[in-house]
Amino acid sequence: MLKHKILIFLALTVLFGIKNYAQGLLFHANDELISKRTAYTVFTEKPPRFDDSLKISFDLSVLDVNSFGYICYIQEPHSNDLYSLTLSNEGANVLFKLNIVGKQSLIQAPVNKNNLGFRRWQRLSLLFDSRAKRISLVVNRQAYHSKELLGGSSFFSPSIIFGKHDSYVDVPKIAIRDLKIEGSNKKIAFHFDENVGNVVHATDGKQYGYIENPDWLINDSYAWKLQCKKYLSKPAVVSFNVQDQSFIILDADSAFIFSLNQKNTSSVRYKDTWALETRLGNSFIDSQNHKLYVYEVNNLPVNSNSISALDLQTYQWQKISSRQLPQQHHHHSSFFDPSLKEFTLFGGFGNQRYFNSFETYDIRKDEWVTRKFSGDIIHPRFYSGQAQINSHQTILFGGIGNQSGDQTLGRNYSYDCYLVDYSRKTVKKLWEIPLSKTGLVTVRNMIQAENPDYFYTLCYPEYIPNTYLRLYKFSIKDGKYEILGDSIPFISERIESNANLYYNEQTHELFCTTQVFAPNGSSVVKIYSIASPPVAKEYISAANAHGLEMKKWIPWVLVPIVLLLIILFPTFRMKRKADKRKKQVMEKLKGLEQAPTLPMPNSLYVFGDFKVMDSHNRDIAHLFSPKVKQLFLYILFIGIENGEGVDSQEIHTAIWPDKTPENAKNLKGVALNQIRKILADMLGIQLVYKNGYFKFDLDDQFYFDYLDFMRLTNKSTAELIDEQTIQQIASITARGIFLKSVDFPPIVRIKLLLENKMRNIFMPALIQSYREHKYMLAIHLSKILNQIEENDEEAFRYEVESYLKLGIMDAARKRYNEFAGNPSLERPGNLPASFIEYVDNKTFRIK
Repeated sequence: MLKHKILIFLALTVLFGIKNYAQGLLFHANDELISKRTAYTVFTEKPPRFDDSLKISFDLSVLDVNSFGYICYIQEPHSNDLYSLTLSNEGANVLFKLNIVGKQSLIQAPVNKNNLGFRRWQRLSLLFDSRAKRISLVVNRQAYHSKELLGGSSFFSPSIIFGKHDSYVDVPKIAIRDLKIEGSNKKIAFHFDENVGNVVHATDGKQYGYIENPDWLINDSYAWKLQCKKYLSKPAVVSFNVQDQSFIILDADSAFIFSLNQKNTSSVRYKDTWALETRLGNSFIDSQNHKLYVYEVNNLPVNSNSISALDLQTYQWQKISSRQLPQQHHHHSSFFDPSLKEFTLFGGFGNQRYFNSFETYDIRKDEWVTRKFSGDIIHPRFYSGQAQINSHQTILFGGIGNQSGDQTLGRNYSYDCYLVDYSRKTVKKLWEIPLSKTGLVTVRNMIQAENPDYFYTLCYPEYIPNTYLRLYKFSIKDGKYEILGDSIPFISERIESNANLYYNEQTHELFCTTQVFAPNGSSVVKIYSIASPPVAKEYISAANAHGLEMKKWIPWVLVPIVLLLIILFPTFRMKRKADKRKKQVMEKLKGLEQAPTLPMPNSLYVFGDFKVMDSHNRDIAHLFSPKVKQLFLYILFIGIENGEGVDSQEIHTAIWPDKTPENAKNLKGVALNQIRKILADMLGIQLVYKNGYFKFDLDDQFYFDYLDFMRLTNKSTAELIDEQTIQQIASITARGIFLKSVDFPPIVRIKLLLENKMRNIFMPALIQSYREHKYMLAIHLSKILNQIEENDEEAFRYEVESYLKLGIMDAARKRYNEFAGNPSLERPGNLPASFIEYVDNKTFRIK
């Protein structure tokens, strides 16, 4: 019943109008082919009549202050004059010029470039006043008037075109919104709240114009865009510099600066050495003193540098402190008071303990102090977040922990909210809600919303390695929330990895940064953006339907409501049937899912982790040292490959190439004896030396998953597309990647040969299954291919498309985010950053 009420509410929202959020139109400009540039004809039919005066006003955002082009053209049917409004680069300014094309310049209005940039809106108005006989251009309330008098008729029926027009193809990099055209007798307004198509509707729902090559800004309020991606040689440090409107990403010898206004990245080398061994990449910025602090609270050598500061004007490093806290504080939240030069962190996790203390570092005194707070108690936790709401107060939300702080007693997810006053040292609990049954955590840095009664944060299930972030908007008063925007892929495999949320007031954008750490100490930083205020998926869907001529319906509003209720009833029935069909599909998919083959006595497994089971069904893989394991696999696979085995010289060359023949011979003897001892308690496998070759004799008592896999796949494509065969193959590959973590060159060669051979077998079977609408089989063939060759993009595409064909949107989204967010992929086929972009863009879809 609740879902039905929500659907009715959304439908009525479409009927009676939609709130003007972040609508607008972005123009494809001179940096693209002429055929791809934007042209917007405001009135495609006969232009309306405007009496006495014509006022054209709109918000304008200039994305490239160095570009030149024509913003718009105005032409009257009773005049031969074509007016143009142009944008050009004039030193420190951008110049707006109103011209009579081919004749003269009427008005020039300069605007300083520092005031311009993406989503930094300027209000422009063009006024043609027939009574005063005057033409005016108003830029941000500054009026400029033409010395030439306006002649002609007392009314206007203008043709108005923005962007490309006939032979005038120079289009500047701009965006417009909130267009109004009015005279004394009428006013027509355009909010550009469409998100697809080429037709433009006024706020009354009537269709007026047409756009060639549009880029609807409302999509920027739903889909997160990947703006920057950096691979770093050490643990990532990323901070938001409010003053310079940039993100600063620190690497070993340079700082990368991503400008939010220009959307580009530059680099600056440090003047000296960065003497801090970063582990977690924690940082904060003191904007008043232009310093970026990087800190580690624990797990460093005694007396080593724990806090350093980078001067953002000179890019010189300064050692601040070598003091550490007694224990690590993973995923703490924090607050910086620039007036007191105090940095306070709350909570965290380390040494099997959850914390709820407020630990303050006093920069002036170079000391850590535990601050005591009165009021409500916040239980020990990590993964909490804080949003600063004024100079001394924050909202603290969420976390994982328990009342005792002892990790061994288990953990609970908390969805509670507190007001923390750092000046009075008080804590007040505001609310607690049951947000999720499965578990969600918040990012460390949260943001107060445009409406100060709310805050934004990103939440995600941190226990899922290939997870996703979703934007939540919470009421500070009572915890009511809504989920906004699309999801962001995120790898949370390692506890060091984290994400944060920031807001750029000048461009009205929210930014998400993700820091993903690799075992070798390297890292990946990604920066995503979404226009603010962000919108929910329901709003996008409603915007699609906004082309209805709503004002015509208002006198008969009761009729649509009745019709709506009549329409919704069968819709609800259809939805129930669709849900039932989806459940049946999911059950059938689950039926095809195969658990890994259960280990059996006398067996060897090389799909997934290396596993060897003796005759008592005990895993004895730990008995194989690295060199013994290399020798074992080398003799086994080469023997299978050539049928003979390997001789001593081949073993020496492959396993001990850097040893003398005598040393290699001795090491080989020791390793072979070790293999014989390990295999002594196994049946069906025996190391033999025959005709100068070492090889393994195998019989039916011994099971080897690789041989079973080869037997099952030695079939034609038609035979392979068989449910029973696929189930058997899936039960083998479900264990994991073939020869996972094996980097021994002779075996890697075999691994690559198998990958190529199997792809030539499985890919045709996958494509045939998909074309024959056997989507469930196609999904499982895709999974098998990804177990043979990790990150197979073609197999991934067929898997996502099969989910979409079956109507399982959640599974398609999850798989897409797993693949697109994998940090090991340098360039995953130029895939869109978000799932919704992929679905909407036919270029990337399988035909």
